[in-house]
Amino acid sequence: MALSDFFDYWNRVRFKFTLDTDTNSVVPHVIVDSGGSSGGGNGTSLDGGPSWSSVWGVGGVPFTSADQHSAVASVTDAPAVGQKLVIDDLIVSTDTDMTVTFKEETSGNVFFGPWYVTAKSGPMQVTPRGKKKLGTADKKLQVVTSVAGNITVQASYHSEA
Repeated sequence: MALSDFFDYWNRVRFKFTLDTDTNSVVPHVIVDSGGSSGGGNGTSLDGGPSWSSVWGVGGVPFTSADQHSAVASVTDAPAVGQKLVIDDLIVSTDTDMTVTFKEETSGNVFFGPWYVTAKSGPMQVTPRGKKKLGTADKKLQVVTSVAGNITVQASYHSEA
């Protein structure tokens, strides 16, 4: 595909790129959704991230534990009263080979996992492609592991009805 064809294609699908001939580099441009037929009409940038405000961790701090295999523990705060948590991102790191399972508070319903995490393999990030919402209002997301070992979970989430 010719470079000009590439630019024509991306410009048609709501992205705009130009070629800076002085530096021979591609320069991206943000297209703001003005509510046209191909947009959502919310006035947000199509590549500027989510249109909601995410909260991180428990009280703004990542969850950490040296042994989380015998009981579940919360990795989020509770959502706004009467609303459900929507999980935007999870970042998980361990120093031990283990499975990691995320559950809904009280019901114990498995929300994510079990995921098989290799020791010291670096943080694993999970960003759901669609909306991943807990099934019950006013509940937190919790974690349990298969064995003892250090684990850190940084959850990003927001509340909605």
